[in-house]
Amino acid sequence: MLVIVLSTVTAFVALRSMIARTEQTTTISQRIAALDDLRADAREIVRSARRFLLSGDYGEQQRVVAIEAEMRQKRVPLVAHDKHLDDTLDGYTGLVLASLTRSRAEPAAMLAQFEDDLMRVRGPLSTAFDDAITRERAKHDASRSSQRLARGAQWALIVAAALGVLLTIGSMLAVNVLLGRKADRTGLSEATADVSLRRDPCDVAALVDRAIRSQREAAKARGIQLRFESHLALTVSADRERIRLVLASLLGHAITAAPDGAEIVMSAAPTDDGVRFMIADAGATVPTPSVFEPAVAAPPDDLRLQLSQRVIEAHGGRLGIETATAGSTYWFTLPTEPRMLT
Repeated sequence: MLVIVLSTVTAFVALRSMIARTEQTTTISQRIAALDDLRADAREIVRSARRFLLSGDYGEQQRVVAIEAEMRQKRVPLVAHDKHLDDTLDGYTGLVLASLTRSRAEPAAMLAQFEDDLMRVRGPLSTAFDDAITRERAKHDASRSSQRLARGAQWALIVAAALGVLLTIGSMLAVNVLLGRKADRTGLSEATADVSLRRDPCDVAALVDRAIRSQREAAKARGIQLRFESHLALTVSADRERIRLVLASLLGHAITAAPDGAEIVMSAAPTDDGVRFMIADAGATVPTPSVFEPAVAAPPDDLRLQLSQRVIEAHGGRLGIETATAGSTYWFTLPTEPRMLT
């Protein structure tokens, strides 16, 4: 009886260890492959950005946006416990997306500026990828060693299994229980998987100030004055870098549409559940707002608006654009507290 009991315990421990180590080794191998795939995407998004800056081909611009969206989804399970890689990727993709919103200039000069900016983030990103892969490979090697030990225990189990039928029945029950738990864990992971923004409390005046500074030279070249109107200290819950890019993009649109020597006013005001941002030519008549709905086949110039709309809606806000004789008015809302989409 004692031998049968010990054999059953050995069966359960050996099988549990073997399954766990096999799952861990497979998961680590998948993470290493996913990191290599994400690194390849990082190279490809830069190549497409270069082609856009040189040729102005908006097909390449759309490809940059599509690759960035794929990278954002791929990186969620990879960088959950690697803040350094997460932050480095944010700076890298943010720089590439920012290149899409720059005012069109001489292609060679635009590319040179892009390469100068890229040089600052390329090295840190490469190091972050190398460090992440090195850590995963070390885990993989350790897991393989543990797996070999588990395999040795399995052979001991085979010898012990010959001692009785009860050991076989116990082993089958143990395998079924463990595989059932694995299926439950996998189903739970798929049900709760989600892509979230990096929300923080953001000072509205600071966000607008950064956007104005990024477009000041473009406005100065055409004698356009930029002004911010807000008499309140306002705060929103937002992904700081993405909202800065949205503000810079909409301000760039307004500068492009405004006549030389115009004044563009950016304003922020509280609403019932958030803050409303507005960007308008000082002489524009602001009509009744309506939500911006891009056409199914939007002109290439509208790509930045579509990207901005996607960012704002992900925050639980709305984006609108109104065109009047005196100019266009851009507006969007952001919540003061994190909001789930419904």
